[in-house]
Amino acid sequence: MMKTDTSIHTADLTAYIDLHAEGMLEAIVKQARSLSAREIVIGKAAVVFRTHWTFYEKMTLAPEYTRALMRRIASLSQIDGRIRLYGKFVHFGAHPVLLYAAAVQGGIALRIRGCPRALPPPEGLGLCGAQIEALRKLSAQRNGLVIFCSPDERRISTAAISIFSDMRRTGKASRTKPPCILYLHDEESVHMAIETARADTLVFALLAASDVASAVAALKKYRAASGDIASLVRCIIAHELLYDGRDIHLLFDIAFPACPFEIPSGGGSPAPDRDESFTHCTNVAAEILKSLKRHSRLPRTAKPAVSGEGVLLRGRKFATETM
Repeated sequence: MMKTDTSIHTADLTAYIDLHAEGMLEAIVKQARSLSAREIVIGKAAVVFRTHWTFYEKMTLAPEYTRALMRRIASLSQIDGRIRLYGKFVHFGAHPVLLYAAAVQGGIALRIRGCPRALPPPEGLGLCGAQIEALRKLSAQRNGLVIFCSPDERRISTAAISIFSDMRRTGKASRTKPPCILYLHDEESVHMAIETARADTLVFALLAASDVASAVAALKKYRAASGDIASLVRCIIAHELLYDGRDIHLLFDIAFPACPFEIPSGGGSPAPDRDESFTHCTNVAAEILKSLKRHSRLPRTAKPAVSGEGVLLRGRKFATETM
């Protein structure tokens, strides 16, 4: 029976993705080393990097790419998910590393041997110089709220704990009380954060949100009065892991409230990438430039999982980078 155009296209796409699975594996191992991640879990539509078994970063990836990754890892480690559930192999990339593989429910887990135990510094996360300088100046504040957007309010991201640890260390001399970390998940927790921030304490707050706009919407949902919380918010930090077909980028948007900053009581939330509610400092342009420089001398063989236009579209939700 003759194959249809659709089946040929699907077969070609699968073969193409399989061909470049090694490049995806190289990018994932490289990102894991940057995050000091000791474990990588590849699931149906995401890759999770775990640091110290507690902190994590999650990258959404199309199912066809995660399937190709799992096929490649299964081949290298000789596991089949039925009889052979464990294996190991050496990944020969820029920095050869021994990887232990295990079949887990819905995917494959990789454990990296010899991964550093220290948290990555802000520079290692990909924050640009302007962002690091702004956060370290902010760390000298005696009180207020630094809100970090996290997709999962039950777990702390590696980026959040790295940034919070750096701010706590650099601002130690200027504060009488150490900062604390709180989860904002209901009206009671928001009220506690407000009262703590008023008492000469810098509060690092984790909020289940994907970007600055959704963070503002969440605060509104918890009915935090504008006068109560708006004057205490020092910045809102959002981030996203993005695979462009060659590299993984950790994109950051740090939004500093303009004066006066208000959380509307009704009729929707402000659009931080269009209005004057926030001044944004991002590393989007820096990451795009870094990727272009890195690959300008290499042959173009891999089709990106996310096109260059897609990267820019994601970047449009961030304002122009502060240089």
